[in-house]
Amino acid sequence: ATLVDCSIGNGAQTQGELRNYFDELDAQVKQQDETDKDKESEDESGKKHVVEVQVEIIEESDINERRETAIARNNTNSVESLSIAGYRDQLNELDDVMVAAGFSGGIQKSETDRTSAEKDAIQTRLLIQITRLLIDGETLYPEAKIPERYMVDSYSGAAKCLDDFTRCQKESNKDSNAKAKYEAYLELAPQAWQLYIDLCKHTDWNGLKLQKVYKTSGKTLVTRKNDKVVNVNNGMLFPIIYSLGSFVSKDSDGKHVLKIPSDFNYKALFADAYDIFPDHNYDPAMYGRAKSTYTQLYGRNEVIAEKSKMAAKKAEFEAEYEALKKENAKLKAQLTK
Repeated sequence: ATLVDCSIGNGAQTQGELRNYFDELDAQVKQQDETDKDKESEDESGKKHVVEVQVEIIEESDINERRETAIARNNTNSVESLSIAGYRDQLNELDDVMVAAGFSGGIQKSETDRTSAEKDAIQTRLLIQITRLLIDGETLYPEAKIPERYMVDSYSGAAKCLDDFTRCQKESNKDSNAKAKYEAYLELAPQAWQLYIDLCKHTDWNGLKLQKVYKTSGKTLVTRKNDKVVNVNNGMLFPIIYSLGSFVSKDSDGKHVLKIPSDFNYKALFADAYDIFPDHNYDPAMYGRAKSTYTQLYGRNEVIAEKSKMAAKKAEFEAEYEALKKENAKLKAQLTK
């Protein structure tokens, strides 16, 4: 019988076992001369060994069913949720939008994908967590009561965030609410990741009196290089990112955009965020898990966002008024001729 267009289920594991076997065989061969090798190939009766191997053949034309079968029958190694999502092609569009936005390394599609500088792949779980911080509660929970601590889940529930993303991706073709949520993820992901990068190394952190290690908690808040802050603990960053979600709106095409005013005072935001750090024992993890840090910072930025919107509307109104004045002046000039 001949198999056409076939593949080995969980072939990576099978290939690994085969390599191990042949490596061991090569090691044995190197220790024996040609005579010994001839004797090894035969048993006491002079007949060559016959080895029976159990093979199960599954015929399935649907590629999606093949993937599900491979996942279900993998009882050797635990397959993690990220690898399953990547295997089901549920991360492809997210990868595409990140690459299109200039993040050439793309995202992780399995736990084994490297995220070091060698490849520059983005940590997918972290990307989804950060993006979720910028999505409003009504979009995340369209048909249910918005949980009071839903924003905290972005920090403490990485697996939950990934599950939510893959669920809405799967249902986006048949459910309008799932589609709206999925599109929000895709539209905001590049903006969220760039914001995260910028905040990690923002120069205004350098103006704060941040300690190397806090005696109360024994924890560090930032990482420095040449006395400059190059990274900030996620426990501090997540509430800050959530607060900047107050500047998310929809453009004329109905797509989510993050528009932070060009004159926004980051130093004041960082100072306000740091002022409530002692209330949480100088522990970034406690800070990131406290609902109050998110709501306090969001509240202060919400006021700024509203003022910014009002200023923009005022400028738009004044521009329209000036245009009408000019048009009126032209009409008067024509009538007097």
